[in-house]
Amino acid sequence: MKWTWIYVCVVLWMGFSLTDVEGQTEAVRSCSTGWHFHEDVCYSYFLTALPWVDAGRACTTHDAQLVTILEEETQMFLQGMLKYTDSDYWLDLKYDGTQRQWRWKGSGYVPEYSNWASLSKPRENDDKAVTCGYMTGRLRPYQTLSGSVGMWGQAGCNTRKRFICQKTPTLHKYTCDDGWSLYDNMCFHGYQTPESWSVARQLCRKTHTNGDLLTIGTRDLQQIINSAIVERRVNYWVGLHYDRSSKDWIWPDIGKVMQRNGEARQYRIV
Repeated sequence: MKWTWIYVCVVLWMGFSLTDVEGQTEAVRSCSTGWHFHEDVCYSYFLTALPWVDAGRACTTHDAQLVTILEEETQMFLQGMLKYTDSDYWLDLKYDGTQRQWRWKGSGYVPEYSNWASLSKPRENDDKAVTCGYMTGRLRPYQTLSGSVGMWGQAGCNTRKRFICQKTPTLHKYTCDDGWSLYDNMCFHGYQTPESWSVARQLCRKTHTNGDLLTIGTRDLQQIINSAIVERRVNYWVGLHYDRSSKDWIWPDIGKVMQRNGEARQYRIV
């Protein structure tokens, strides 16, 4: 028998959520088109090759600055972003000839974390001319810089290279369309037209950006659903479904399997 029930769609806000003192999420940080979100910072790379100073100025036109890398997590994220770009990209790194130290220009900090390629590792006691730091994209066979994508190198600051900018995400207040309810970083709505589970999920996905059938991950959300949209003696489709290959019940977006003991383990996205 093919069951047709009404259903609940959810739309997720994408970005970094902010929570007020009462624990109710009310705003989100997000990046504009062409920028990539990581650890509350937006990053983007630009394909126009410019001298280091001009690259920094170009970043400011986007309310941004040349990128600073303070830890390995950011390094790995940027490597993933650049791995198919096949070029070099300026960082906010410059040699201070007076102090004979490398510094992040914007903050003035001496790098504690670094990822210099072995053939390009700077000799900090040298009285260098104007020298700036860059990150490699995918290496070409004729390049002499040892290492792989993401390694740092140094070059004259007047050399033309592509560049990476970073900026603070934009803060948006959460808003939901009329008829939708807000909880945490999501908007949800119960549809009253009976559909099969697969059609209901397809409608949620196609009709709404970042939409899907509802995943209920907390007791608080279950209570909100109970009071907001679920009528007594009415069945609503949600995202939970049985996966025949794994023989487990799976939520669609968080990939958790429901266990008899009430615990959940990480599984796979379906």
